[in-house]
Amino acid sequence: MRTSMIWLPAWGVVLAVCASCSSSSNSGFKTTDAGSHDGSSSDAGVTAMQACADYAKASCTQANACTPFTVAVNFSDEATCEQRQILGCMPLLGIHGSSLTPAALDACAQAIMGETCVQFLDNHQPSACDFQGTLAEGVACGTGSQCQSGYCKLAMGSSCGTCATRTNQCTTDPDCPSDQLCAGGNCVTPVSPPGMCDNGTHICVRTLVCLGEQGNDSGLGGCGKAGGVGAACQDATDCEGGIGIVCDIATQMCVAAQEATTGQSCGIVNGALVVCTGGDDCADLMKVNDAGLPVEGTCHPPAADGAPCGTGVGCALPAVCSPKTFTCTLPNPGSCQ
Repeated sequence: MRTSMIWLPAWGVVLAVCASCSSSSNSGFKTTDAGSHDGSSSDAGVTAMQACADYAKASCTQANACTPFTVAVNFSDEATCEQRQILGCMPLLGIHGSSLTPAALDACAQAIMGETCVQFLDNHQPSACDFQGTLAEGVACGTGSQCQSGYCKLAMGSSCGTCATRTNQCTTDPDCPSDQLCAGGNCVTPVSPPGMCDNGTHICVRTLVCLGEQGNDSGLGGCGKAGGVGAACQDATDCEGGIGIVCDIATQMCVAAQEATTGQSCGIVNGALVVCTGGDDCADLMKVNDAGLPVEGTCHPPAADGAPCGTGVGCALPAVCSPKTFTCTLPNPGSCQ
């Protein structure tokens, strides 16, 4: 299955307010193509760099079209998204067990460009992105393209895992089959109108939200379009989070979230939600609310690749803060042996 979409939110505020900002992708590729390639090789006239650039372009273009606020939060803009996506893509080619080729990856990119926002956000896997590797179940892996099953089950808090067969249990969407989402620990088919939803185990397709469930004795609502600025709302998911509109619970009205950059205040500032952009973390949460909880901090930029990271200092996706070295480390699935 296709590679992880590194543009997705890595922090809780956006996930809490955005019904359409959840992972739509898999933890890796799977390929049926025999043969392997190193990072400088070409296949059918397509180099590895060209294929990764095309894949990054497809992923980030779709992300910016379907959930632009997420791109702003994680990367500032589409061009930066593409640059970072390429860094996460190149290590996927030429690793042990995987027979993913640049040509196959390029075909996958074209298929992604043809997806609707419903497909892109709801874990749809185009047949052109349906790859398999050669590693058997239980063997160490870093991406699904290495596995016969096409699925690498990553260990909690790690970029490595083991080849496995999918079940109906999950932690995130990549654990689920195509067109299913992870809800309440189980893989479920998302609800479309006129189906009933509950924001629990009956979740809507991610271009829609569950409306009216709070005012219904049954706890069920109907899937509908999220509210724009000025629309009434009952909870965080009622507003168009994908374009930066959130629910002001005090007024029960959808409002535009304010954006902040490095050095500016973030969190709940003067009663309004202020979100860091460009991959910055909202750190140094010093001011507290009436309940004594920290609500306001300062936007801190992500550390550079290879630089120290930790509390209040994040990494620029797809790099993660290594729990062993506490440095920002780019994924290297080929090292998982």
